[in-house]
Amino acid sequence: MASRIYISLRNRIRFLANNLLPSEKENGDYNEVELDLIKSFVLLCSAEFEEYLESRLIHLNQKSQSKIRQGKIPNSAAGAIAHSDISRENINKKTALTFSMECFQQANKAISKNHGYKQSKIEKLFKSHGFDEIGSYSTLLSSLDQYGKVRGVIAHNGARRMSAVLDPVIMRSSVEQILIELEGLDKALTLHARNI
Repeated sequence: MASRIYISLRNRIRFLANNLLPSEKENGDYNEVELDLIKSFVLLCSAEFEEYLESRLIHLNQKSQSKIRQGKIPNSAAGAIAHSDISRENINKKTALTFSMECFQQANKAISKNHGYKQSKIEKLFKSHGFDEIGSYSTLLSSLDQYGKVRGVIAHNGARRMSAVLDPVIMRSSVEQILIELEGLDKALTLHARNI
């Protein structure tokens, strides 16, 4: 079953598509207002994808830290430690719980400093929460990476200069495909969170 976070994302994306995207024009001659609406759709969907990924990471982080506060080492601690930049020099002087907490706190800072969803960054963030399975979602990560590049081009160029890229049918299709791929990840993350 899909998480509440995913259902909220899917509903928001569909709301944006229904309210921003103009009807398809066979000749592709969209006016300035229509181009701005398509551009808005792409930018807002990008922000929604980023928010979804960060929300899932924050949830994993909070569950792990909660378990540490209960005096237990979470199953995800190995990932946090492996992907941490914290010095291991004085590890013998720290308890495993203290060191694990420091690693999750560092991972939490990395989430808050993250901007966008480049494949390598997303992989590192999820692996730092013990979700090594993220590598098996390469199609999704690649789709997000490509969508992020389109978002970047749109954000840094005027809508009229981007008309070839700004086809509402292609943009809707891209977003729907990402939603399908995200649903699979969402189910796996829900299972992972239960086993932290």
